[in-house]
Amino acid sequence: MTRAISDDLEWGKGHIERSSGIYIITARDWKLSEADYVAYADACLTGLGFWIPKHHLGFYAEVPYSTPTEWIYFREMWAVLSALCYAVEDQQLRGKKLLIYTDNTNTRDAFHTLSADPTHNHIMKKAADLLISSDNQLQVLHIDGELNVIADALSRHQLERAISFDPAINCHHFLPPRDALGETLQ
Repeated sequence: MTRAISDDLEWGKGHIERSSGIYIITARDWKLSEADYVAYADACLTGLGFWIPKHHLGFYAEVPYSTPTEWIYFREMWAVLSALCYAVEDQQLRGKKLLIYTDNTNTRDAFHTLSADPTHNHIMKKAADLLISSDNQLQVLHIDGELNVIADALSRHQLERAISFDPAINCHHFLPPRDALGETLQ
């Protein structure tokens, strides 16, 4: 058995040991209009970004050089995870319905099934940890890249471009969750 598989089994075992023994998974099929939090996430080779339109909040971050440039899928997942982390930190959103849009179908698929290849497993485990501890429901949906212009601008640190699409936006630098990188990239 590889160390990665052993770590994954230990992670699952820990959740089982901490659970009450009864865990009902609530339905994920809810209307988009019922979402309590909506964000748009995107990534590029140099950064991550997400936008919360209801509050005109934009967030942007640099990507560490330790992440290989061919890992755009990883970065897209990391951008979605960053938007999720922001939501679960808000106590008023505990137990609420969260909707995050991405222009990457692989990212949407990974979050829909909560499964990914070993390279991306740290992100999925972090997302599962957050959802279990916060009792939130999450839907990650695909949006055409041409409609994801604000998150795209934020990921590229093109703040003036983001402002041109949402003149009321307040842009903030953020640090993406490092514990989702896995030990080889931290």
